[in-house]
Parts: sequence; structure tokens; C-alpha cells
Amino acid sequence: MPWRPFNSKGRLDGKPFVLLFEVIRDPGEHPVPSPAPTVIYVYSLTHSNGTPGWTPSYFHFVRKIPVPGTFCNSDTALKVATGLPLSADAGPPPSADGCLH
Repeated sequence: MPWRPFNSKGRLDGKPFVLLFEVIRDPGEHPVPSPAPTVIYVYSLTHSNGTPGWTPSYFHFVRKIPVPGTFCNSDTALKVATGLPLSADAGPPPSADGCLH
């Protein structure tokens, strides 16, 4: 899967936040099951200042995390980079990089 959103509660600078993780694999010209570089984008749920026309809450970009190595599975890359558990629908990874070897 080249793209995977994942929601979690966590802490940023010691304060509790609802976080959104966007995990993007870039397989380039290779087929999807090939290992590919992966980047994680982290967003925090933020409340707007109440300006008319703006949504009351939105996800604000926090940081970009390039994951060392290559992965066939975005869930596995997220677990390696953050230590978060695999999502319930991910199933066990077939290998450390999520590839079927």
C-alpha cells in the first residue's frame, strides 16, 4: 500500500494531542510489492481561532520523518519509525521490511 493514514493519541512537547500519521511509500517505476523509500508526515489536531469561514478544527503539519531503509508495507514502516503497533487490519508482517521474500 503506497499511502496509509493512521490516527493516534500522543504527546507533542509533553502535551496531549490527537495525531494523524500519513505514511507514503514511493515505489517509483517498480511494482507495488517492491521495497521502496517511505516518508511519514505527522499532523496534530488543532483548533482554529474562530475566524469566520474556517473549520473549527484541522490537522496542522508538525514534521516529516524519512524512514531509513526501504519497505513493501507502509504499516511496517510506521512501526519501525515510531514504535506504534500495527493496525488491527494489517496482519502480521511477513518480514522486517514488510516484503514477501
